[in-house]
Amino acid sequence: MTYHSILFDLDGTLSRSAPGITRSLQYGLTAVGIDEPDPARLTRFIGPPLNVELHAAYGLSPSECAAVIARFRERYEVQGIFECELYPGVARLVEQLAKAGARLAVASSKPEPHVKTLMGHFGIAPYFSVISGSRIEDELEGRTGADNKERVVAKTLRLLGEDARPAVMVGDTKYDVMGAHRNGLAAVAVTYGYGTAEELASASPEYTADSAEELARLLLAKA
Repeated sequence: MTYHSILFDLDGTLSRSAPGITRSLQYGLTAVGIDEPDPARLTRFIGPPLNVELHAAYGLSPSECAAVIARFRERYEVQGIFECELYPGVARLVEQLAKAGARLAVASSKPEPHVKTLMGHFGIAPYFSVISGSRIEDELEGRTGADNKERVVAKTLRLLGEDARPAVMVGDTKYDVMGAHRNGLAAVAVTYGYGTAEELASASPEYTADSAEELARLLLAKA
């Protein structure tokens, strides 16, 4: 099948973003008296909405989640947001896809202002027709849920317009695969990001890729 549009997740798919997110979470958790010395334990927060994962991981109340997120943003928006880099081969990947005529979009659970800042920072924004993320107000007020990626994908498809389909979603977590499937899209799971092999397999993606180079071969054949 030839795909008219290719939707990408950001964290763990286009960018290696763990350092800035985990360091900012360590700082944020001090708002409720939690000292988390091991940043590896915080990679689970990369992808899903923070309020959902904070409750699941620590049993925090809505008000405690809000306090952690507010302090997280104190560090993240000034410093942590830029403690990241594109995965090797990603810049070439998006350039090749754009030149092949694919319409590219970002569909991220990250607050949309942060997504747009990072895409500009990386210098790849011009290759994308749509750059979409979550409403920052929803994150701050604890209104994001486990279906957040599903809603972001739906919004991205609307912004791409009537000729968006057929389309494929590329991501590194089960939320990306589920968000694709619930919108009638095929999914490519990248194994170099932050989702575990077990969770990705359980979501049953149509395709998998172990590197940006492998992803390029797969998508260029379908662009």
